[in-house]
Amino acid sequence: MKHLVQWIGLLLAFGFVSCAPAAIDGKKVGLSSLNTFADGSASTARGEAILVAQTDGKTKIIVSVTGLTKNTKHIGHVHNGACAVQGPVALVLLRLEADANGNATAETVVDTAKLVGAQYVQYHQRDLGDPAGGIGGGILCGDIK
Repeated sequence: MKHLVQWIGLLLAFGFVSCAPAAIDGKKVGLSSLNTFADGSASTARGEAILVAQTDGKTKIIVSVTGLTKNTKHIGHVHNGACAVQGPVALVLLRLEADANGNATAETVVDTAKLVGAQYVQYHQRDLGDPAGGIGGGILCGDIK
């Protein structure tokens, strides 16, 4: 057992094995329009998500968006998969709250260890608890590459 631990230590030291996900610090994810807004009009939303590594094993995801319907709220997630082949929710992001000009920002701190494999950022037509029921389809999507 002692030798196994030594071998693992050497592999880690020389970079042959890593316990951490791929480097994500400063990664920019373009967010493109997808589907329609809750009122049925075509989504004109665009933006980006920037992933910033923190020193505590967390990652801050900073989302900035323009082109939303004014004064609306939208829940977001990191999903497993890709925009073209969508999968289940991996992480919940803080809601976007559009101002009177349709602009919004949100910052969410997540566990970096959960940012693994093929994933994408997606924001939805509505927020949790919206009287219309459900969060609706996606209005913004971007693959984390």
